[in-house]
Amino acid sequence: MTRKGVVLLVMGVLLAACGGDSPSAATGRPLEACGPLKVPPNTPATVSFRQDIAPLFSRYGCSSVDCHGGAFPQSNYDLSSYASLFSPGAEATRLNTCAVIPGNAQESYLIEKLEGRMTRGDRMPLGKEPLAPQDLQLLRTWVGEGAPDN
Repeated sequence: MTRKGVVLLVMGVLLAACGGDSPSAATGRPLEACGPLKVPPNTPATVSFRQDIAPLFSRYGCSSVDCHGGAFPQSNYDLSSYASLFSPGAEATRLNTCAVIPGNAQESYLIEKLEGRMTRGDRMPLGKEPLAPQDLQLLRTWVGEGAPDN
């Protein structure tokens, strides 16, 4: 493991241990139910993961190796792929909730963190400008439509 990898791992563990989670998210789906929904084929969606959501995470630096991407994503939460988006990071695991609850943006821990609605911890992206309102709405719409892999 490289020095940077060790530093990132330690930082992720420290951040997870220092809080940053939200008790309100605990009302979401339990961990064993985390994962994408089976969205029926030909279900209309106005937001595309590949065309809208993945580029949004990239544009804000959320899926970079310095944040929630690479071999050692912060708080063990990886935003670099569709599949990893549904695996709860350290904070959501501690809360026994899912990061993304397809069909329920209000209870999705990821949305809560990006909107800054948590009672503990920091708004994401940490140390950067918050997501623009139209980008937050795009994420809310995508999750509300079932968070399809489209």
